[in-house]
Amino acid sequence: MNHRTHTTGTQPRARIGGFTLVELLVVVAIIALLLAILLPALSRATESARRVTCAANLRGIAQTSILIAESRRGTFMPADRDIGRTRSSSNATTPSIANPPTDTEGAGHISWMNGLLYDELLRNDINFSKFNCPNRVGNNNLPNIRFFIEGDTAAYDNFDDLPNGEVVNRVRIGYYLMAGRYRTYEDKTEDDGGAWESILKQTQKARAGLMVIAADINERGTQNPTPSASFPHGKTGIIVAPENTDIHETEAVGGVTAFSDGSAIFQTVPDLRRYTIVPGASSFSGWWSGDVNIRVNSGSPGTGGGGPGGGGIGGGGI
Repeated sequence: MNHRTHTTGTQPRARIGGFTLVELLVVVAIIALLLAILLPALSRATESARRVTCAANLRGIAQTSILIAESRRGTFMPADRDIGRTRSSSNATTPSIANPPTDTEGAGHISWMNGLLYDELLRNDINFSKFNCPNRVGNNNLPNIRFFIEGDTAAYDNFDDLPNGEVVNRVRIGYYLMAGRYRTYEDKTEDDGGAWESILKQTQKARAGLMVIAADINERGTQNPTPSASFPHGKTGIIVAPENTDIHETEAVGGVTAFSDGSAIFQTVPDLRRYTIVPGASSFSGWWSGDVNIRVNSGSPGTGGGGPGGGGIGGGGI
């Protein structure tokens, strides 16, 4: 005789695999918390790596500039934007302090160089990517490497895009290049930027012993491509602000400066000094290492003596 057991009511169902809504929300909250912790750390690590890249780029620019100067009996090549090659001439004008390059608007801006100097740097194994600040790459509103040909206002972001048969007349770069600037950067009050000298010969000395060859672009007053102030090394990357913003009004951390001994170091904002970057235009200011390229006395250019340019062209630099 078969006996069957009967149960009344509904049987409990086995749970189907998956998460409840509460469990999903908990997981999402945990992931969000981890991202909030890790992303700033990742951004800071990325920024640290880019500082290293900038230091390597600027060190390469400085060391190659020094090699070129050594091949020219200790004289740095002229760097100003509007001197040098045209379609009808391949030779650069040789300026001097007594006969400086012709002034045109912005010609002395130290984030520009002429095409002849650019070519010479390339011949000495500097790849054009060395002139790109990694924190400016991809931001077309900020100064970075751009090529120009004579009489053409169009900018070419890639060398290979230049029209056939044309040569580079001038180049805007992603760093400041101070060497070879044959013009005077005027004395200003401390609030309006500091006076400084360009290194023209290797024998020049500054108050701190070294001269600056190149540096990060920490700048207020930029007008082109877009009016702005920009500081490449914030805590997590570049800082872009309104054009008249001072570096001390931001969370900028500092900048890299390359020196006349071929070294390049990162310095924090308190160790940077404000300078003029375009002759006759105090609204354009930049920040780099303090106490270098600074005049020791107020003697006139070319007088020699105790100034940092005592061994420069004409006996006194600029």
